[in-house]
Amino acid sequence: MKRWVKVCLGVLAGLLLAAGSGAAYLYRELEPKRHFAGTRHPVLAPLPETGQGVEQTPRAGQKQQAAFNVLLLGIDGQDGEMARTDMIMAAHVDPTAKKVNLISVPRDTRIEIPGIGYTKINHAHFLGSLQAGSDGGTHAALTAVSGFLQAEMNYYIKTDFQGFRALVDRIGGVDVDLPHPVGEFATGAHHLDGAAALKVVRERYSLPDGETGRQADQALVLRAMLEKMLKPDALRRLPELITQVKTDVIETNFSDADLLSLAWLFQGLDRSQLEYVQIPGETGTAYDPLVQAELSYWLPDAAEVKRISEIYLHSE
Repeated sequence: MKRWVKVCLGVLAGLLLAAGSGAAYLYRELEPKRHFAGTRHPVLAPLPETGQGVEQTPRAGQKQQAAFNVLLLGIDGQDGEMARTDMIMAAHVDPTAKKVNLISVPRDTRIEIPGIGYTKINHAHFLGSLQAGSDGGTHAALTAVSGFLQAEMNYYIKTDFQGFRALVDRIGGVDVDLPHPVGEFATGAHHLDGAAALKVVRERYSLPDGETGRQADQALVLRAMLEKMLKPDALRRLPELITQVKTDVIETNFSDADLLSLAWLFQGLDRSQLEYVQIPGETGTAYDPLVQAELSYWLPDAAEVKRISEIYLHSE
């Protein structure tokens, strides 16, 4: 009997040791420094026919950088159809400080697109898609936003209406506290499923400050989604969730391991770790060579754009 107890204790000790070694190995593999190396100098892979490129995840062995930028795109279409960007956000991720800066870029921002002239920034994705499909749209959006914000976008995540709804539903919905009425939703706390969340992030006509208010609501819902996915009790099913999520994302150059690494790093995300800012400017009208008509634009304050870029997208 004593021998049997000793054998059981020995087996248990071996299992615990193996589990500890496995956890240590997993931790080492998920360390951000093993994933986000050289991100200040993204690699461009040629696109078919165009010779242009879409940024790809740099691999280990390149120079380590503490922080990197991510372009978040929500397009106003589904099933891969050609579309404009309905939501544009740049995120600056600092793994050392465990902080994320979010910058909304108004979709009506007036920028110059080579070969077209001055038009809306959300037209860039559509024009790129016409030339080279979905990859071309991604590249055109990356180029437009990087040029406007004067900052490299090292990674990107792009989703459409269908993907956004599915993602919110997969995580069990989100809880938001609306600071004002948004369409059919009154001021106050709401649990939103995918369809309801999409209504909130798209609504602008009922808001007193229109597009500016919608950008803030988009950031509010995005923050709620991140908080939900990074709760400690959700981490145990994270690998499965990431697999599901990547079926809902049209394009991203994050690997599964990259996403796991970020989730590990930002588990239990607190609102103090997220800072949000909008691009200041004013509304105005101007002739648009693309549609050959007068359009309403967001005319950004160039000096403020430069300041925001330096503070929120270039910090280490």
